[in-house]
Amino acid sequence: MKIVVIDKDPLNAQFIKSKLEPLGHKITSHTSKSEGAQFCIENEVDLVILDPSPLNTPRTLIQDLRRNAAFSPYTVMISQTPPAQTEALKFGINDVLAKPFNPETLDEKVEQAKYFNALIKRMADDLSLIHI
Repeated sequence: MKIVVIDKDPLNAQFIKSKLEPLGHKITSHTSKSEGAQFCIENEVDLVILDPSPLNTPRTLIQDLRRNAAFSPYTVMISQTPPAQTEALKFGINDVLAKPFNPETLDEKVEQAKYFNALIKRMADDLSLIHI
């Protein structure tokens, strides 16, 4: 999978990269939220893992990704607080990864993203058959 990690802390991004690259995933990381969002808009990505802190609300970042990313990637937000997690889910995040997280939980989120992306592709293929 093509995965983008958007996190101001390069150590978190490196940890995620060290866990997922050996499994065959291509990881790109950005410490700048605007650069990371722009990368997602300009490139086909399968999964975005983002930590919106220190933003008070992830709303704008999530909505920009949803509105502008041509490929509608599966998005997972890293968060410590349940209120931020609930808010993110309302604005279009697909899933939440609570801090601190363990590698098994990260693997679960990647597997869920794979399943979701395969389902979306299958639905798109089915729709194309209907319009013939």
